[in-house]
Amino acid sequence: MEDVDRADPRWTVMVFMGAGDIEGDADLAPYLKKDIREMESVITKGGPKAPVNVFLEIHGLRGLDPVRQWVGVKDSQEPVTPASGEVDGKPILAFIDWALSKVPPRPGDHTLLVLWGHAYRFAIGREETPTGVDAVDVGEFAAALRELQARAQQQYEFEPGAMPRLDIVGFDACDISTLELANQLQPFARYLIGSQIGIPLPGWPYDTILDRLSNPRDGRPMSPPDFGRFAVRKFCEEYAFKDFDGRTLPVSLTLLDLDKAPEAFDAAEALAGAIARACGEDAGELETVIEQFAASQTIEGKPFIDVADFCLNLSRRSLSADVRIEAARLGNILIRPSLDAINPPKPEEGVRGSLIVEHGRNAHQTAKLHGVSLYAPHILGEDYDWRASRFWYQKFDFTGETFWCRLVHVLSEGN
Repeated sequence: MEDVDRADPRWTVMVFMGAGDIEGDADLAPYLKKDIREMESVITKGGPKAPVNVFLEIHGLRGLDPVRQWVGVKDSQEPVTPASGEVDGKPILAFIDWALSKVPPRPGDHTLLVLWGHAYRFAIGREETPTGVDAVDVGEFAAALRELQARAQQQYEFEPGAMPRLDIVGFDACDISTLELANQLQPFARYLIGSQIGIPLPGWPYDTILDRLSNPRDGRPMSPPDFGRFAVRKFCEEYAFKDFDGRTLPVSLTLLDLDKAPEAFDAAEALAGAIARACGEDAGELETVIEQFAASQTIEGKPFIDVADFCLNLSRRSLSADVRIEAARLGNILIRPSLDAINPPKPEEGVRGSLIVEHGRNAHQTAKLHGVSLYAPHILGEDYDWRASRFWYQKFDFTGETFWCRLVHVLSEGN
C-alpha cells in the first residue's frame, strides 16, 4: 500500500454510506456512485502525499454485500464480514476501527465522520432486512462512539487526561441539526455539521470540499472549524444556482460547536419549565405559546421549530416575564459574537462563542432559519402520527433529562 506515514497533520475522512431504501424512498444508488467518483477524482489527483485519507463503507446496494474501501489505494476494497464486527450491531464502530487501523491518529491529526443516507424517525441508513426495516438510531450511534472513545484512549496517543473526540461528525442526511442531537454527540465530537431541512440529492459536493482539504493553502491543513465553515458555504453555493425544473431547491447547513451544547441544554430545560408554569397559570399564555410554535416551524411539512426564531417570538410576545427572560437566554447562547479567532480571551474573562458557528441558506423559503431546531410534532396537527416516532425520540438523552419531551408530547395530546 501507499506510504501514508507523514509528519504533517492530516485529515482522516470516514464516510459511512447507507444506500438502502424501502418503498417510497428515493433510490440512492446513482447518487452514491456519483459521490464516490467525486471523492476518487480528488484523491487520485492529490496523490499519496495528499494530507487527507478517505475511507468508505457502503451498505444497502441491491444485490451486493457491504464493502469497505480506502479511496485512491489500489486493491483496498474489502468485504464486510461478521468477523469484522457486524454481528454485534455496531457497524459504524467496526468501520471506524478499521479506518483508524489503516492510518492511526497522531497528535494534531483531524477526523471527520460522515453519515450518508436516508434519515427517518431519528435514525439513519434505513433498509429492508429479513425482520423488517432497520436503521442506526441515535442511541446505537452514541453507544458506538462511547465504546470508540474508550478504545481510542488506550490505543492512540492523546494529551494526558484528555478524552479523545472526533473533530467533526457530519450528516449528509435530512433534518439533523437539532439541539437534541447536539447534546447527544457532545461527549464524542467537537463539531456537528447538519441540515435543519431536507438535503437534495446528490447531497454534499465532495469534490469541492475534499479538494480544499487535499490542497491546503500555504501548505497548512485546515482546522476543524475552518473546514466546517468552508463546507457549509460550499454546500449552499452548490445549490444556489442550480435550476431544478425552473426552481431553486431550498437548502440549509449548519456548523455547531458542541462544547456549547451543555449550556444550551440547561437553557432549554429552563425555558421548557418556564413555559409549563406560565401556561398552567394563564390560558392566554398557552394560546400565545402554541401560536409561537406554529410561527417558528422550520419549513412546511416538518415537525421542527427553529429554536432561535422561537426564542425571538417568545421574547416579543409572551405574557410571562419568566418566559421572555429564559427565551432571551437560550437565544443568546445560540447566536452571539465570538472574537476568539482574532483576539483569544483569557479563560477568566468568561467570553464564549455561540453554539451556531456557521449557518448557510440559499432561498427565500429558508429566510427564517438560523441553524438549529427542536422537535415539536404538534405543529403538524392531527395528520402527523407523532406516537410512531415517540419510542425513537425518547432515545435522546436530551428528552430523558429535560422537560422538553414532556412539554411537546403534552401539547401533541391536546391536538
